[in-house]
Amino acid sequence: MKFTEIHGEEDIRKESEIMLKHGCTLENIEYHLPEFKEPLARKIGIADIGQLNRFLNSLEREKSRKKSLENIYESVSGIHSHWISGPNKESLEKVAEKLKKEGFLLGISLTEDEIKEAAKKRGRMVEIILKPEIKITESHDIQDILKEGKIILKHGCTLEDIEYYPPGFKEPLKRKIRLSDEKELERFFSHLEHDPKRRETLERLYILSGGGIHSHTISGKDTRSLAAVEKELKTRGFLLGVNLAHHEITGKISEYSRVHEFLLIHKAIDIDDKKIIIKLGGRILDSKHYLPGLKQVITRKLYIKDVNDLKKCEEEYKKPDAQRSLETLSQISRQVHSHTVSAGNIKKIVEIENALKKTGMLLGVDLSEEDIWNIVGSEKIEKFCIH
Repeated sequence: MKFTEIHGEEDIRKESEIMLKHGCTLENIEYHLPEFKEPLARKIGIADIGQLNRFLNSLEREKSRKKSLENIYESVSGIHSHWISGPNKESLEKVAEKLKKEGFLLGISLTEDEIKEAAKKRGRMVEIILKPEIKITESHDIQDILKEGKIILKHGCTLEDIEYYPPGFKEPLKRKIRLSDEKELERFFSHLEHDPKRRETLERLYILSGGGIHSHTISGKDTRSLAAVEKELKTRGFLLGVNLAHHEITGKISEYSRVHEFLLIHKAIDIDDKKIIIKLGGRILDSKHYLPGLKQVITRKLYIKDVNDLKKCEEEYKKPDAQRSLETLSQISRQVHSHTVSAGNIKKIVEIENALKKTGMLLGVDLSEEDIWNIVGSEKIEKFCIH
């Protein structure tokens, strides 16, 4: 028997349990889309509560799948049909009676014209606008923003948003963009070139997000244009993947990240480690000092990106007040500290690591918090006095 109903996706369980309770099987679902002569049908074959639970649990796990289902229900105003099979006619009639009592049932064995007529009376049917889109995950520096944007716009696509993945955040930082005009793209890049503070802020965000790993939702007029964007981004070496799940993106960050934390030990006034990092093309984002006993971390923002920044840092360290503060902090943290370092590629990171190893300053790279505190606790501490 064919049942035509109206309800939201939140009532799927209640509807299905009515059918299963009377020994019936939910064979399929048909969505009645406007401008389509035939409904969009999908086989289901749910005959027991276990199958129903597995389906509903899968929706909770896969949020994108759940959202797609919600969008379809919204598009057809909850109006859909099921073919239901049962042990006998009486069972099907009991299901129909119960569905009617719940306010779900529009009719039995209705034609498409009858369904559309019922839709006019009981709901509204809106036109579905199919908008092809993909999620691309990339790795590049901010100077490549213009190249990336032009590739996307050249093929008639729109750059909908951007997602960053800074450490310590369970969810990505997302910002709407809706960029589809090349002149607008060039204006944005021009503002970056003439606004050093804005550029530096964006650069830091890129660096913290796995050293330039981020994602965009790209929409296009058709799937061919999206495929052309994907192909060209891959050729340029920007693309890491398409439609990746969050755990896959974090995996890419672990694999391709150009941001690492180096645990070091040396005297406070020595800057040989910084010289090595900058000389080999790295950037120093911060300096962390570890206070044993309290198990607290003091973080100093540095952002040393070139030789000029290093010289400024060196000049600051020569000031008496700065020297006293650094010396005291160094003694408390037993001369152990770490730097968050970024580089243009993994090869440079490895070169920096090897160079620091040779000096004997390097204690480890990307160590866990527990390992760091064990190292700090094992270092000998000198007597000191804070005035």
